[in-house]
This record gives sequence, C-alpha cells and structure tokens, in this order.
Amino acid sequence: MGTTPDDAFEKLRHLRPMLSLANAFDRDDVIAFDRRVRGLLGLEEGSQPNHGKGLREEAELSYCAELKFDGLAVNLQYHDGQLKAAATRGDGSEGENVLANIRTIRNLPLRLLVQPVPAVIEIRGEVLMFREDFDRLNESQRALGEQVFANPRNAAAGSLRQMDPRVTASRPLRFMAYGIGELQARPLADTHSGCLAWLDAAGFSVDSRRRRCQSIDELMAFYEEIARQRDSLPFDIDGLVYKVDSLSWQEQLGSIARSPRFAIAHKFPAQEMVTELLAIDLQVGRTGAVTPVARLKPVQVGGVQVTNATLHNQDEIARKDLRVGDLVIVRRAGDVIPEVVSVLEPVARVRAAAFEFPSHCPSCGSPLFREPGEAVWRCQAQWACEAQKRQRLIHFASRKALDIEGLGEKIIQELLVHQLIDDPSDFYGLNGASLKPLPRMGAKRIEQLLCAIEASKHRPLSRLLFGLGIRHVGEEVARVLAQDKKTLTGLRETCWTDPEVMLPDGVGIEIANSLQTFFEHPGHQRMLDRFELWWAAAGNSKQDAQPAVISVLVPEQSDLLKGVDEAAIQDWGDGSLSRDLLPLLDQQLPQALVQGLCIVITGSFKDLSRDDLAEFLRRRGARVLSSVSRNTDLLILGENAGSKLVKAQALGIKLIELKLPAA
Repeated sequence: MGTTPDDAFEKLRHLRPMLSLANAFDRDDVIAFDRRVRGLLGLEEGSQPNHGKGLREEAELSYCAELKFDGLAVNLQYHDGQLKAAATRGDGSEGENVLANIRTIRNLPLRLLVQPVPAVIEIRGEVLMFREDFDRLNESQRALGEQVFANPRNAAAGSLRQMDPRVTASRPLRFMAYGIGELQARPLADTHSGCLAWLDAAGFSVDSRRRRCQSIDELMAFYEEIARQRDSLPFDIDGLVYKVDSLSWQEQLGSIARSPRFAIAHKFPAQEMVTELLAIDLQVGRTGAVTPVARLKPVQVGGVQVTNATLHNQDEIARKDLRVGDLVIVRRAGDVIPEVVSVLEPVARVRAAAFEFPSHCPSCGSPLFREPGEAVWRCQAQWACEAQKRQRLIHFASRKALDIEGLGEKIIQELLVHQLIDDPSDFYGLNGASLKPLPRMGAKRIEQLLCAIEASKHRPLSRLLFGLGIRHVGEEVARVLAQDKKTLTGLRETCWTDPEVMLPDGVGIEIANSLQTFFEHPGHQRMLDRFELWWAAAGNSKQDAQPAVISVLVPEQSDLLKGVDEAAIQDWGDGSLSRDLLPLLDQQLPQALVQGLCIVITGSFKDLSRDDLAEFLRRRGARVLSSVSRNTDLLILGENAGSKLVKAQALGIKLIELKLPAA
C-alpha cells in the first residue's frame, strides 16, 4: 500500500520507481496475464518471438508466487552495506523520509550481513504488524484511555509515520522484504527466487510461504491453499503476487507507465457483511454531481466500521433495486471503499417504495441536468448553489490546491454563515476585524490564518487553476495549461472558437468546452479579475520562466531587503552578525513572507550558520527541507551554492540570494 507524500515529512526520491501492480480477481484474469507474458516473450505458437529478436534460450517459464502483505510499502537504501535512507512508497517516484523511524524496527538489519556488499542497493518491503502484537497494542491503548486502531494495517502505517521516533520504537512493527530496486553491483542471482534467498542471508525477514509454479493450475492450487490458511496466518494478507522468476525475462518484459509487465497481484475477494439500509441521502459535489449515499446500520467490514457507502448514481440504485429497510450485502471494494453489493435474498415481503431520484437540486432547488451518455445528474447553478459553493471553497484551500493551512471545513462553514465569503477571492479580503467575531478565533489564530492566506498567493499558477475546481481540469491538466499559457491573463484571452489551435496537446475539446464555460461565465469575472491582479503582484505571472535571483542584503544599518514590502521593514539596530542576527531577521522577515512555504537552504553564510537560519525559518512557519524537488517554493542561496541551485533553476523555483555584509 502506498500513500501520497505528506508535508509533515521531508520528501525522498527513490533511485528506481516503486511501481504498483495490476490486479487479477479470478482465474480468467490470471490466464490473460500468462498469455500476455508468453506472447511478449515469444513462447506461444504463432506469436512474434521477442519482438522479432529471436526466441530466448531460457528454461521453461516459471513464476514465483508469494504472499501479498497488507501493510505499508517502504524502500530502503543501503550504501556500502549501511542503511542510509528509507522512504514510504508515496506516489511511486518519491515518498516520505522515515529513516529515523525505520531504524527503530527490531527485525530490520542496519548493516547487511553478507559479503561482498553492493555499493548501492534498494530493498523493497512492507512494514506491518502481526495480529497478536496488534491485539496487545490495542489493549494497551484502551488501558491508557487512548484511541484504538481499526486494523493492523492502519496501526502499522500510523506507527511508522510518527513525528517522534520514540513513539515508533514503542510499537511492535516488523519489516518483511519482498524485492530489490536499484542495484549498483554485479547481479545477486539469476532469478527472483534467488534474490529472496540473498535477502534472507543478508539479514532480512523473508516469508518462506512462496512457491515456484510452472502452470496456471499450479498457481491456482497455491492460491486456494493460501486462501484456506489466510485466517490462521500471523499477519494480514490481501492476496498473492505472481512474478516471472527469470530476471533476464523480467528485464525483457519491462514495464508500462504504472506497473511492471512481469508481475500481477491476485487479490482475494473482499470480505462481505450484511447490514440494514437505513436511508438514501443525496450529496452535491463541487462540480454539481448529485451522488446518492447509503446510510447503513454500523457494521465491521475488514476491521473497519462502515456507516456509509456510495451508491454512485440513479441507474445503480435501480439496477440493484435498493430500498430503505432492506438487508444489504456490503463490502469494501479493493479493501478500501465501502460499497453496497446487492439486496440480501430473499427480500422481505413488505418493502418500502422504490427510491425516486429528484428532478431538482436538494441544496438549491435548481433543475438537475444529465448529459447524453452520462449516468450522473448535475446541478448547473455553480456558485449559486450553497452545497457546491461550500465544496468548492474547501477544495480551493485543500493541500493539493492552494494549501491554506488552518482553513478547514469548520472555519469555511463559519465564514459562510457570517456571510464573509462568497467565492475563493473573498479569502484574500479577510482581516483581523472581520475574523474576530468568529467562535474560537483568538489573536494568534487570526494571525496564523491571515499569514497562511497571504502565503498562498505565492503558489504556482497550476495550483490556482486546479483550486478553481473547473470541471475536467485535474492536477496534470492544470500543469499543462500553466506551462503553456504562463499567466491567468493568457488563459482568459485564449480564443475559444478554435481550441485545437490555441490550447496545448493533451487538452481536448471536452476540456476546452469546460474551460470556455468557466472563463466566460458572467458570475466568475469579478473573481478572475482579482486573482489576475494578485497572482501578477505576487510574482507568479511568469512562473514557468527561468527564475531570477533576488539579492537580499542583510545590512549594517541600511540597504533594506529588496522586493519586500517597505511597511514590513524597520531599522536593524545594533548587534553582532552571528546568532544575535536572528532577532533582527525576525523583525525584518515577517511571518507572512515565509509562513507555509517549503524552503531549501544552500551554500554558506558569513557569521550565520545554516542551522540558525533554518531554526529561524521554522519558527516563522516555514518547512525547511534538505533537498530540492517540485514541492519546493523557495531556495535561499549563500556563497558557493552547488547542485541544488542548478536543479532549482531547472524546476523554475524562486531564488533568493542572502548576502551578509563584511564584519
């Protein structure tokens, strides 16, 4: 299992991507996988051998079948035999740096126990918690009056991602190795099975319940055998993984965008439980989609209490003939998302009336509309619909959009109730006087919120476009548009009569129509005018151009910060330019300038240590990272800046050169 990298941890890029696996759910899926593998390798009669390169002279095709652990996937880096880095899977390219926590896991070797050791090697595996250990942990949590965990997977993930490694050390975590990523050494073995044996010898825990299979029948027999043993295993699994055993054939098969061609996950059927359908409610999303939701009598499914489940759309309710009061079968699709499978047979003789989907929006009363070929009914009132407005405002402030820390659902609801906001641009007109009447809004919280709102003006244009919630414009499309048009003005001035000419590759007619509808809507012009002004003033109008270096001189008495609002600048006063400089920096760099930004420091500073500068920035609400990535907002340059500067320039990250005067 992977997670999107969290801003609480520094990011760490994997040397080789951690791809996800395609899924198989039955024998036919496994047969199709085997047929694809044999076809690509030229092992089937009538296929093109090895894409015309000739049939490989290898042994008969065999698979290594192994258990699929239900935990948190991690990637370890060993340099010259020593554990030097560890990260969660994250998005497959980079994850969260959890080295300090990983080092506390008792069954994980900090030094490889074999000779010779590779110069660099990535070890892939799963952090999990055995069932007995999980039960004891929850007993301890109850005794202390603390929250218990829903299942071992959640307990393992939550324990590994603690900010305090001492908490992780107190939890009974284990690491189970299942593969190798980057290898800077001679091959360790000819087969995946051989690599697992090497991992065992190197000191890693490797589950022995694996089998080399040479036919579909052997794979299915092993699958059924493990399925029978599943409940008696010491840890949770959610299926099996089949990998082509030959490493040379693995290399030949390669990968597609997100998954390798040489492996597949054969998932177990999701656990199903019976409960009562108490009601069918309707939710209006930020794009106007009206989604029916089943309210269920609470039931435990796969270790998680389920009370709600999406019913998708009107057609799905009709197809399953779901009615309030029915006993229904519920499962978690992919062991994650709750869904109603069907009504329990036989149904009760006396049933409630069939559910009637409304013709008008349950929030604002506007007529609902369904486009030809679509299953979803939509409200087209946009910002005039209170439900859409609320969801759009929440989305705008969310982490992947403008990332306004402290601006959550509850505060947004209070702002709406007090009629302080009507669209996202109103966030930027808030002040201390308007926020003070809100409940639980003291001076400190108001200051933090206003600083976070101000800091959000420095987000890239792509984040603003994504935050506006335009239909069909996700993160990737927003990035493409921002890179092509550079400014909000450029996008607004696009000639919508010929979108194929005016828009970049990857933006089709459906997206173009959605953009045209949004940008030409009369009710959006005030909001767009304000954003256009603010984003240009914040320096984001040329976000994809090569960034200029802003020289910031820390003066003796004058030459104040260039590019900083004069109102934020006061006299520096006396004091040495060592640690005593920090109070002066504290006066000259208000929290609003760094709050919420991800900052990297490179180079050296006369009479000012990087640790002191980092401490200062953290105290003012910034996150100081050790490496430059796409998530970096600002790079502060000292003397002798190195490779971080080159990478930041390539990524278009803003640069500030901090210069200290001669003593």
